Amino acid sequence: RERNPRPLPAASSGGSSDGFAWLGAFKVLGWVLLIAVLGLMFWMLLGWWGNQRRVSNRATPSRATLDSALEQRDALAADAEEWAAHAQTLAEEQDLRQAFRAMFLSLLSGLHSAGHIRYRAQRTNWTYVRGFSGPDPQRDAFGELTHRFDDVWYGHREPQAEEFSLLRQRVASLLGAGGPKAGGGKR
Repeated sequence: RERNPRPLPAASSGGSSDGFAWLGAFKVLGWVLLIAVLGLMFWMLLGWWGNQRRVSNRATPSRATLDSALEQRDALAADAEEWAAHAQTLAEEQDLRQAFRAMFLSLLSGLHSAGHIRYRAQRTNWTYVRGFSGPDPQRDAFGELTHRFDDVWYGHREPQAEEFSLLRQRVASLLGAGGPKAGGGKR
């Protein structure tokens, strides 16, 4: 009773089984990429959530804080409504040039809160206009307001109280059309 042993499989010489090896490598690579993307999304979500908590817990900034933020061009030191109120105070004190600047920071803060721009202090005013993500009519209005601010800020003309009042109305209108009402939203 002799049994016939089964023949051993022949060693592969790189035929069709190599394709399956590559398939396994791609599967592992796919899982690694998926984990990396999910980790990045989680990290970004945590950053956003932390920023939302910090902003919602923030107290109304003091006059000194706003004056300092005005000098440093830090639009996110206050929300649009706080900047607008500070601008009105400056206008009442006859510091119209600084009032224009505070109104422009109100505009930047509000547009950032609405998600139409990403505020970064080192960017130029026109970088924000070019990067504006809202509708074209709002982009045009933003460009017009930026031009008015630049003319006053860079000394091309002296600011007038009536012009400040018009600027304030147009900023409130643009912010009302594109997101939070004159800064009523949070960043």
